[in-house]
Amino acid sequence: MADGVRKHTRTAANYNIMWAIASNRRTGRGTVLDVSLTGARIEIDQAIPVGETMSIVCPKLGSLPPSASIQWCRAAPGRAGAFFCGISFVATAVDTNRWNERTVAAL
Repeated sequence: MADGVRKHTRTAANYNIMWAIASNRRTGRGTVLDVSLTGARIEIDQAIPVGETMSIVCPKLGSLPPSASIQWCRAAPGRAGAFFCGISFVATAVDTNRWNERTVAAL
C-alpha cells in the first residue's frame, strides 16, 4: 500500500480466532477486526515480530488461508496488554483466492 490506496476493500469483522507460530511454539487467542481478500487486522495479547508467519483458525470464517505473514504490530491505544497486527495471507493456490472472494463477499 505504498501509494496509500488499498487494492482490496476491508470489511469490518468481530470474530474470535486461535493463532499459532510454529517457529517458536507461540499460541494464543484474539479477534479479527477487519478482513479483505489479501489480509486482515487482528487484535492479540502479545506483540509478534514483523515477518513472522502464523496460522490462524477462525470458526466463523471457515477455513482461512493456511498461513499469514505479520506486516506490522503495535500496541492498541487505550487497551493495556493488547496489540493490533496487520497480516497478509500467504497465497498458496488459486483456490485460496476463490475462497477469499466468496467468504469476504458473504460478510
